[in-house]
Amino acid sequence: LWLTTEAHPDFPLSAMRTSLKFCSEAPQGVKASLTRTFQNVSKEMFESVNAPMWAPLPYTVAFLHAVVQERKKFGALGWSVPYEFNSSDFSASVQFLQNCLLECAWKKGLPWPTIRYMICEVQYGGRVTDDFDRRLLNTYGRAWFKDALMSEQFSFHKGYTIPAARTLQGLVDHIAALPAHDSPHLFGMHANADITYRAQMALSTLEAIKDIQPKGSSNAGASGGGGGGGGSSGGGGGGGSQGREESVAKVAKEMLGKAPRRAARR
Repeated sequence: LWLTTEAHPDFPLSAMRTSLKFCSEAPQGVKASLTRTFQNVSKEMFESVNAPMWAPLPYTVAFLHAVVQERKKFGALGWSVPYEFNSSDFSASVQFLQNCLLECAWKKGLPWPTIRYMICEVQYGGRVTDDFDRRLLNTYGRAWFKDALMSEQFSFHKGYTIPAARTLQGLVDHIAALPAHDSPHLFGMHANADITYRAQMALSTLEAIKDIQPKGSSNAGASGGGGGGGGSSGGGGGGGSQGREESVAKVAKEMLGKAPRRAARR
C-alpha cells in the first residue's frame, strides 16, 4: 500500500511506526530551487524554440518561482496570505512563453505587457487573493520582464545575473555557481526578517526533537530516585527503567554493528 498524505494531528501513530516513510522536502534557497526546477526541464523542450531571447525567459520564470517560494519562509512578512505555488505554475508559464515566441513576430520585439499579465496576473497571480500580494507580484514582473532582461548587464540582485549561456547545460552550470546562502535583500526583506526566520526555525526544530522523545524519559530519573529510598522494591524499580541516553546508545551500537567495516571506521 502506497499512501500519500499531508501532516495531520489525527494520523494514526501505529500506521506511522510500522511503515516506511518517504518525505519530499521543499528545496531551501534560490540555488536549490533553481536546480530542482531545471532538473524537470527536458532538453527537447528547451531547444524547441530557436530564438536568441528564449533562454533568459524560462530562467527568469524559474527565478521568480524560487523567490515567491522562498518568501513564504518569512511568514506574514513574505506574503500576507500563504499561497501554495507549485511546479505547475512554472510549467504553464514556460509553455505560454514557448507558444508566444513560436507564434508572434519576436524580431519586432516581445509583447512584455502581455507576458507580465499572463505570468503575474494569470499563472502565478491566479492564486493570489490579497491586493498587496498582487501588487508585489506585479512589481517583480515590471522589474524583470522587460527589454533590459536581454542585456548582459542585467541582474536580479548582486551576484544573481542572467546566464550568458544559451543551452540547458550552460544554465545548469550557471546555477551551480550561485551563492549557497541567500541574502534577505534578494527578496526585498530587511536583515531582521532573516534573523526572525532562523530563530523560529531553531525553535521549531527543538520542539520537534522534544516531541519525539520517549514520554517516560523525562521522569524516569525522578521515579527511580524516589523508589530507592523505599528499600529493595524501590531500588528494583529504579534499576529496571532505561533512560533516554541509554536507549540512544543502545540503538546507535546496534546500527554500528550492522554497518560495513569501512563505514564503521569512518
